[in-house]
Amino acid sequence: MNRKSFLTSFWGLLLPLVAVAQVNMTFNLGLRGPLIDDHFYGIFFEELSHSGEGGLYAELIQNRSFEDNGSTAAHWYAVGGAQMRLTTDNMMNSVQQHALLVETTGAGQGVRNEGFWGISTVAGTTYKLSFWIRTDENWQGTVTARLVDNRRAEIGQTEITVDASTTWKQYTAEVTATSTDASGCFDLIFGSEVKATIDMVSLFPPTFNDRENGMRKDIGQMLADIKPKFLRFPGGCYVEGVWSRDLNSECRYLWKNSVGPQEGMWQTSAWAMTGLTTIRTSVNIFRKHST
Repeated sequence: MNRKSFLTSFWGLLLPLVAVAQVNMTFNLGLRGPLIDDHFYGIFFEELSHSGEGGLYAELIQNRSFEDNGSTAAHWYAVGGAQMRLTTDNMMNSVQQHALLVETTGAGQGVRNEGFWGISTVAGTTYKLSFWIRTDENWQGTVTARLVDNRRAEIGQTEITVDASTTWKQYTAEVTATSTDASGCFDLIFGSEVKATIDMVSLFPPTFNDRENGMRKDIGQMLADIKPKFLRFPGGCYVEGVWSRDLNSECRYLWKNSVGPQEGMWQTSAWAMTGLTTIRTSVNIFRKHST
């Protein structure tokens, strides 16, 4: 069959289908449809492309509890010749499965976190830092928390005096950015030689309604301005969670496990833990705007 004969046969078969598919529609623009009650308008949350962790949830450190990957400390890098690796020894509780062992040979060495596509800082803004640390032998020294820009120049730092031992201890501090940068990083730099284990490293900007462990101010305000009548959380496939072969759900959202300190919350992955805190900090916000 030549090309002309083929095209003739093809259109001959297609035209009856096109004729059958034709539909006539009539619109009456003057006729109002049924009224929909305001309580039917709401929003729902689904964790897509870091919309929760790294988005709505204000935490700036990615993989803050070292659970994103069981073999390597994803999103963390050694600084100044330090050595680092994941460890499962002497965890702070049964919930935490991994921590980061850091070894330095002198001052100026430590670890760096890249955040979510970089750590965004605004000049003059103060960020709240917390981290847990322990050592196999008693160690007294300093840890410098440092914000750096995309060229790795320092744009804010604070020095914390640490008295570490075999018992896990939490330290908190504040660091103020001296420059605005959308794609910086965060460093923890040790002041001397040390072999230390760190866990639950957290850095928070000011949050929506100044709530502890809360949501980003800009996103939280935009959602509140919608004045939704309801919030569905979680959305999509996260309702049922990830199921193992024996049909036991391993990481669906269980609100009871979101009650208590962050370092003691149930988790099988970082998004599960941050997702739980997202719902905990979200409920009152949207309930306030539903009246």
